[in-house]
Amino acid sequence: SVVFVISSIPVNDQPGGPVPFVLTETTGPHGRTGKLTVGVNKAPPDFFLENVYATPNLIDYNGSGTVHWKATPGAVISLDFDGQVHNHVKGRPSDPLPATGAYSFDNLTADKTVTVIAQNPGAGRPRTLRKQVQLQLSVAQITSLTATTTTNPGTVPNVDITWSAASATSATLSNSRAAVFRFVDPHSGTFQTPIAVQTDYTLSAQNPAYQTPSHATVTATPPAMGWTKVNGGPVEPVFVQALPNGLLSISVQSAAFSENGIDWIDVTFPVTQIGAQGGNPPQQVERPIGLTARNNAAIAVTMNMAVTGAAPLAQQLMLTASTDLETWTQAPTAPWAASIFPYASIVTAPTGDVFGFGATSTQNEVWCSKDGLQTWTKLASKVCGPPCFRPSLAWFAGKIWLIGGQDAQSNQLYHVWSSPDGITWTQQSNPNWEGLPSPNPQVFQGKLCLFMASSPVLNKTLPLALWQMDATGAWTQDAPIPNGHALPTGPIGGIQIAVYQDTLFAAFNKNTSLDGIWMRNR
Repeated sequence: SVVFVISSIPVNDQPGGPVPFVLTETTGPHGRTGKLTVGVNKAPPDFFLENVYATPNLIDYNGSGTVHWKATPGAVISLDFDGQVHNHVKGRPSDPLPATGAYSFDNLTADKTVTVIAQNPGAGRPRTLRKQVQLQLSVAQITSLTATTTTNPGTVPNVDITWSAASATSATLSNSRAAVFRFVDPHSGTFQTPIAVQTDYTLSAQNPAYQTPSHATVTATPPAMGWTKVNGGPVEPVFVQALPNGLLSISVQSAAFSENGIDWIDVTFPVTQIGAQGGNPPQQVERPIGLTARNNAAIAVTMNMAVTGAAPLAQQLMLTASTDLETWTQAPTAPWAASIFPYASIVTAPTGDVFGFGATSTQNEVWCSKDGLQTWTKLASKVCGPPCFRPSLAWFAGKIWLIGGQDAQSNQLYHVWSSPDGITWTQQSNPNWEGLPSPNPQVFQGKLCLFMASSPVLNKTLPLALWQMDATGAWTQDAPIPNGHALPTGPIGGIQIAVYQDTLFAAFNKNTSLDGIWMRNR
């Protein structure tokens, strides 16, 4: 075969039909001449389709986008999208698309692929160029999220959560526990809510084009507060315990949880009272008598009684644990559960060891479980003096502290004992307070704290006072808080305290002036 290269083909700027060229060939000894006529399309030498792109790079949901192109002057342009070919200006069917131009798309709810096609109008074999471009929707974008706290003396402060978002059709605001608690405007807005402890707020925004929402989190920190009353709260708490993610309150027949110390939700708890006390057959009554936390689990001690009339026929201590406050699992029966007269105190060390303290009719006993209530070892007996019922237990400064309690005649005890291991116990100097100590001392700002208050056992009215003990065992009464809200004084029927997020919470009941939750973080 022979290849001919032809140059200097005369053309103009306009595409058109083929230009005829005659190729002449002489071959052989006889000088015969062959002719071949070839038509060369009269396309411009620089026929092009370029600068094909879409704006903006990312398009808001329900927003608009534009496809741009540039082709050789005189080129025939068409757009292929949604399974159809379009060759006229949008909204003007009689006007062809220009060689250089743009085409807009409105109310986009999904990504769109557009093919730009450029053809020269010449006869013969037309030349066609194609380039593809995509109009891409944006995921929901959270453009700002801020938290601003405001101080209201004497009341719980508020936090304003302010946000703005783009390309979103729905949005939710949730707290640290990741429970959706409010649907909000997907574009912008401000939500105000009380704040008691440092809390993370997460805004989630989404549009139907993407299954996965966008998230942004802001941390809100309350200002320093003296004693401040929190509206609402659990009803008649018997115990309040701080967990890694919030506060658990249990009463005789209900339980509640709060991740921020303000908003409480009902949770399950294995405390039931089946039928009225009395009658035949005996009724089962289960009451909470102790609460602690180990790792992420709440551990409760309950007293299970079978009663007829007012007299218990049988009673046994039971231990249950839960990590989600919905499903509670009963632990194997502890060997001390049947012998301890019906009240036992428990506390958890930072190592995860759970210590149980209880009394029989003749002696005190200390038990320990290192494997999450599965097995128990008796550490000591005949410790801490005569049998002591309902003492307060706490872990502080590397020791177990036993505070108060009652003797077998229900007389109030004012002793304080400590032990580094549950085996060896040392009695501290008698504190200079009197009253009924709150049953769950807490470590707050480097000191062990508890309330002392009036008690029917004492048959006298005492001022309500918060006492603090340092690592040496020395007790001092809490001084008034400058510029703070002083806690009122007076008799009280029940006190529970817990420390969560460096904030001391005190739950009071059966008192008209203090009923509810109080808190302080300084």
